[in-house]
Amino acid sequence: MSSRQLIVQLIITQLVFCCLPVFANNDSLKSQRKLFLQAEQAIKDKNWSLFNRNYQQLADYPLQIYLERDKLQSNFSIENTEAIASFLNQHSNDAVARKLRYMWLNWLANNGYTSTFLHHYREFGSTPLKCKQLQFKLNTSEPRQDIYPQIEKIWLNGNSLPKACDTLIKRWQKSGGLTAQLIWKRLLLTVKNKRYQLADYLNRQLPANQQGAGKLLVKVAKQPKHLSKITFRVPLTAKAEDIIQIGLNKLAWRDPNHTIKTWKKLSQKYGFNLPLPKTRRAIALSLAIDKDPKAHAWLNSVTDHKDSTVSQWLLATALDNNDWHSISKYAQSFATHGDDFNKWKYWQGVAETQLGNLDKAKSLFSSIADRRSYYGFLAARQLNQQPQLQDSPVTVDPDALQQISRLPSAKRAKEFFELNRLTDARREWNQLVSQTPIDAQIKLAVIAHNWGWQHQAILAFARSRQINDVSKRFPLHLYQTYAAESKRNKIPVSWAYAITRQESAFKTDAISSAGARGLMQLKPSTAKQVAGKSKSYRRASQLLTADTNIQLGTAHLGQMYRSFEAHPVLATAAYNAGKSRVKEWLNQSKTQNAIQWIEQIPYKETREYVKNVLTYQTIYAHLEKEQATFISQIDSYPILSLNEIKSGAASR
Repeated sequence: MSSRQLIVQLIITQLVFCCLPVFANNDSLKSQRKLFLQAEQAIKDKNWSLFNRNYQQLADYPLQIYLERDKLQSNFSIENTEAIASFLNQHSNDAVARKLRYMWLNWLANNGYTSTFLHHYREFGSTPLKCKQLQFKLNTSEPRQDIYPQIEKIWLNGNSLPKACDTLIKRWQKSGGLTAQLIWKRLLLTVKNKRYQLADYLNRQLPANQQGAGKLLVKVAKQPKHLSKITFRVPLTAKAEDIIQIGLNKLAWRDPNHTIKTWKKLSQKYGFNLPLPKTRRAIALSLAIDKDPKAHAWLNSVTDHKDSTVSQWLLATALDNNDWHSISKYAQSFATHGDDFNKWKYWQGVAETQLGNLDKAKSLFSSIADRRSYYGFLAARQLNQQPQLQDSPVTVDPDALQQISRLPSAKRAKEFFELNRLTDARREWNQLVSQTPIDAQIKLAVIAHNWGWQHQAILAFARSRQINDVSKRFPLHLYQTYAAESKRNKIPVSWAYAITRQESAFKTDAISSAGARGLMQLKPSTAKQVAGKSKSYRRASQLLTADTNIQLGTAHLGQMYRSFEAHPVLATAAYNAGKSRVKEWLNQSKTQNAIQWIEQIPYKETREYVKNVLTYQTIYAHLEKEQATFISQIDSYPILSLNEIKSGAASR
């Protein structure tokens, strides 16, 4: 054997032996996971011999304590109090104890063990449990003046209360705690929340001589135009002023011009100066959204120009009128800090360009062109410069990462992540986050990234305030799937990634309040429409599977792209707000400039959504080394008219 062959053989031997512990550890964990899942099932089946056998083999497994907890949960009894209390005390600061304590408290409450309940009670953010705690405290020697304010706080809610609170509220009410003044306060909260059935119920609790005012409040809240037809007694009572204010506020968003007329009529009739600042603001913003010529004057009449929404619509209104002098003036007043600073510096640069002050414009663009942001990228484009990503990968001591990874909560989070039990994994991870100082959060970011848990990595980078490791904050996660499905739907893969980054930040099991699911946040109805007759999609739960979500999400994005004649700005807005709303906005718009159109999108959520997606697409395009970005080619995407969209659809 030659010396070269001998060296190669030695290297191979060393590699094999150095890796054996890793492979052995992985095999051991796989075996332990299997035993753990069997033990969980054994608890459900009450197969205690199998449970005990598996439990004993898992002494060094991170999730063994969950088996201990689940066994305790399966056998609640007052005789088990000592064992349960011991577990809760031993793990009082661990995520594993929270569910046990919650279930134990409910069992104790339902079975009448009030003193044991009070002894073990901790704040959960659970209204039913809080009501039980206060109810049981009323039977103790604790002073009522310490308990009643807590009940009042629970009761003053714009939504219905849980049934578990009924007994508590009745006792409080009988003791005289519930006054007409409190009922009226809650009535105001319920009509603001549009909980009119609850409002009717509350109104019936008012004294008979006040129920007329309550009925009037509900009527005006439902149909604010009735306000102009109502005659109030003079002088106005506090309740009458509440009714007028609620009516004007609600009417302002529906019909600002009718609100102005009603305000003037009421002001002349009753001798007061309405609307109050909140109503004035609502009228001004509503006029601006409707592109009413009076909007500019009303916006300027709002005294709080530090209000970012008001300043945004001052900009949008000025853009609609090509009022570059006003934009330059606003920029000097509003460019204070943060993203608002970048926005106003950019638009001041555009205004100075339009006014012929090119040197000043160049200086303004240069001041933000190095920012990794929407306006920074737009400014770089104005200067014919490449966008600056400011990529600076973080360096973390491997020993420090190992030290954190060995913590029990980190081990448990990792195991749940590997088992795809993401809710449990998040509970353990959040426990770890809460115990980690801000300056060490960067270590958690790197650990999560190394695990492949991209959502938690993104959140940890944001918490750490170290945001320049671009490739980790904008991961090319599940690349083969994204690339293949983007190619199939003829869209840039950077766009699909940008949508995902904005929609879910790679949270695979994300479910929004509107029911949108998964990485690209599809509603089941949208997924069904996109899938058509395909048998690959049958149920909403499939949207929490990455491959299915990416397949249908990119297909939906491709549909939006084609619906709006390959216009990425309009398609992005439609992905968020829907096609019909975007068409409605196009019908109201008179600009062809895409950047100006974005600033005039009526919904703040969609406006910021489009800006973020264009920013993220620029970043992903550079990571992917794509030749062009939507921002760099924005002049190629003039805003289309509805007729152009219709004619394009007809030609297809």
